[in-house]
Amino acid sequence: MKNNISFDKRKKNSAGGKLMYAALALGLIGALGATWYAVNSSIKDIDENLPFVSEEGEKTEENMNLSPSSPQQDTEQLSDSESSENTESSIDAENSNEEQQVSLEQSPTLYIMPVQGEIIVDFSDHKVVKNETLGDWRTHDGIDISASVLTPVKCVNNGTVKEVYNDNLLGTVVVVSHSENIESYYCNLNELVNVEVGQEVTVGHVLGSVGASAILESEGKEHLHFAMKENGEWVDPLKILGKE
Repeated sequence: MKNNISFDKRKKNSAGGKLMYAALALGLIGALGATWYAVNSSIKDIDENLPFVSEEGEKTEENMNLSPSSPQQDTEQLSDSESSENTESSIDAENSNEEQQVSLEQSPTLYIMPVQGEIIVDFSDHKVVKNETLGDWRTHDGIDISASVLTPVKCVNNGTVKEVYNDNLLGTVVVVSHSENIESYYCNLNELVNVEVGQEVTVGHVLGSVGASAILESEGKEHLHFAMKENGEWVDPLKILGKE
């Protein structure tokens, strides 16, 4: 009887142990299942947020459109922008130079010096002064500008060649008619000139060169005798040229 009781106790203890192990196993399986679910959900979220990559390892067109530009693309865009700005600046500079040239050629009031040099004899303003070559007294109706023989003589403004002739005292002369009833006289030139009567000339056009044809002013330095008329009257050329 004693042995039967002992056997029943061992049997109950064995069954209780099995139940405990089964409960532990179920708890472990449940924990592993929960962990697997959490990990699987995280991986799924990551996959959904990552851009799709094809088998060749290239991004899909949609993701490529959404991706930011590369440094190389930024550099190329900046280079294109700078090139465009430089081209526009160059075009603006060329246009500015062309506009200045057109303004220079069309302006009726912009005058230049016919030659560059020292004024060695001034305009006498209708007063008589002693002529060093002839030794007499007479008006000096222009200015004498120091310049070597063969120095190019330029037209002071736009105009039309009115006369080309040889004067007994002032030598070879070219007369140009300008706007506002102004005429310019280039005297003591070489006999060979570069223009003819009726020719249209622009500011800076080379009319001829300095010579030694003026008997009236053969003494002294080589020079250009330059004179101007306004409304038919001799005037100081420096006033019209804006050099006074």
